[in-house]
Amino acid sequence: MKNLQIVGNLGQDAKLINNQFLSFNVAVSTYVGKDNQGNAKYHTDWIEVNSNNKSLEQHLKKGKKIFVSGTPKFSTYTDKDGNLHSKVNLYAQNITLC
Repeated sequence: MKNLQIVGNLGQDAKLINNQFLSFNVAVSTYVGKDNQGNAKYHTDWIEVNSNNKSLEQHLKKGKKIFVSGTPKFSTYTDKDGNLHSKVNLYAQNITLC
């Protein structure tokens, strides 16, 4: 079984969906070097996370740094302009506030 571990910041407060699971997005930034002025440059990926741990809803607020591990699902889609995009959904088994 695949396992993915990420550390990042919540893009918005977690939302309880159909009183069954939490859904939220995590921004994961990677250092990619410096620009011409010497400023650090980062690339940010957004990971959609779903969790059955409904009790965490009050703690998962926008901007919080968290660690998540779980099973990933990778997919692709084409937008309205015909551009191909990749998407990662993570089904959380462990969530830790940093």
